Amino acid sequence: MLSYYLVFCATTAIMAVFSLYNEVLLKLDNGKAENIIKNKNLSRLVFFLLALVAAPIVIFAVIFPSVKERFIGAMGEELNKD
Repeated sequence: MLSYYLVFCATTAIMAVFSLYNEVLLKLDNGKAENIIKNKNLSRLVFFLLALVAAPIVIFAVIFPSVKERFIGAMGEELNKD
């Protein structure tokens, strides 16, 4: 039973990185993204680990498009602040 939960968490975290986090990085301006995030691969790893731990909450943003758009908009807005 634990192995099913671990597979659920891993797949949710992988999908969160590809469908949520990469979308935010694409929305950021190229110059501004470089100033905010120095190492994109490290930030992807950190987001993956956070999504792995919070998979039961993150699954809603992965599955439902309205929650996904709110997440992408809110995270992009926070990263675009001066």
